Amino acid sequence: MHMADGFISPAVGCTMWAASAAITTLCARKVRQEKEMRLVPLMGVLGAFIFACQMLNFTIPGTGSSGHIGGGILLAHSYIQNNLPEGFAVPETRQELAVVLWNMAGKPEPASQQTYTDVQDEEVLKAVCWAVENELVTPETESTLGADVRVNRLQVIGAMYQTNKRKK
Repeated sequence: MHMADGFISPAVGCTMWAASAAITTLCARKVRQEKEMRLVPLMGVLGAFIFACQMLNFTIPGTGSSGHIGGGILLAHSYIQNNLPEGFAVPETRQELAVVLWNMAGKPEPASQQTYTDVQDEEVLKAVCWAVENELVTPETESTLGADVRVNRLQVIGAMYQTNKRKK
């Protein structure tokens, strides 16, 4: 593991080693029972690919530990999926992000009603106004949101994190 000494307790470490050994044993038995031996080379290639992806390592500030880019990607995806309101997809535009954040916050009324020429729906406009006044989404101009401007996952995670902080 790439972490500082004492980062996890011996009880947690031993429990995880035991769980890993049990799962590895279970997987090995399953592979032996599998009649499709042609899948074994595929498993090897996928294992090598995952190993290669994990060579991209980054420091986790303030912890004395490091993570792998693959783990970081999975962590980011997990954070987004666990915070999405039910029935919503991962937002891809500023407008979609505003609606998701507004729903996460419980659909609060915005303090003021700004008009954005590229936002047509009244309910979406409420979401956008709330997200802009809480500095979670930045409009292009005073009268245009840039509703169809794409957002990246880092922007989504940052805005979700800020929304969750506001709820507490």
